[in-house]
Amino acid sequence: MSATAVLALGAGLLLAAGLARAARQRARRLDPRAALAQAETLRQRGQLAEARALLTRAAREHPQDSAIHYRLACCLTLSRDFRTALAHLKCACDLDANWAVSAMHDPELRGLWQSGAPGTRPSQWLAARGAAVRPAA
Repeated sequence: MSATAVLALGAGLLLAAGLARAARQRARRLDPRAALAQAETLRQRGQLAEARALLTRAAREHPQDSAIHYRLACCLTLSRDFRTALAHLKCACDLDANWAVSAMHDPELRGLWQSGAPGTRPSQWLAARGAAVRPAA
């Protein structure tokens, strides 16, 4: 076998190893719908920290999924991490404006609106998003 053939074979093996590694990495990625369902189950069981960790990973892997950011905002609110919750809620609303209306009536986000944290006054929140809805009492 010529030196060129050996180099070509070696390059082919390295390429195959790289493709296999990429396939393994894709397989380890979370399915966004499955992550949401699993996080909801964890939250219902009172395993809020685990749900939060799962949704944080899902948000990193799927940054364009508005539902993941919204559910993470809910978990963060229940954990009383209002600043981070607001950041994820804003992200969810930027991706899908319909979340702004849902957020005003979601009991899991009530703590965020009542926290007094900067940017959490319901009237300002809605005005900033152009939403015409009345906040829940």
